[in-house]
Amino acid sequence: MTFIVSGIFLILLMIILIQTYEKRKMIRDMNEIQEKLSDIIEQKTTEKVLIQTEQKAIQQFLIQVNCLLDYNQQIIADYEKTKESLKRLLSNMSHDLKTPLTVILGYVEILDLDNSMSDGEKKKVISSLHKKY
Repeated sequence: MTFIVSGIFLILLMIILIQTYEKRKMIRDMNEIQEKLSDIIEQKTTEKVLIQTEQKAIQQFLIQVNCLLDYNQQIIADYEKTKESLKRLLSNMSHDLKTPLTVILGYVEILDLDNSMSDGEKKKVISSLHKKY
């Protein structure tokens, strides 16, 4: 009878030790994942979380985390492209606005500075300004 109780006790003790070992291993893996993710976020790298583990749940979790990191990198790349396109658009618009304004200012300077122009010539210049813009 004591032999059976001792055997059951040893089996239960082994089960508890195995569970404790697996739990510590999982906590160690999760801490390693957390540290790696912190490094990726702080350094803004395109790395993936690569940790070898035998636990299927953690493997599936890592697959999803890496998919999320890929998606995040794609969003950042799209944002940078959009930002660059917007800069180019504003630069082009600025150039497109400056060119006609420069021409208009040239005509205005002629009207303002050239006192030898008759009123008819000034009206002609103003009329040509209205036709162009």
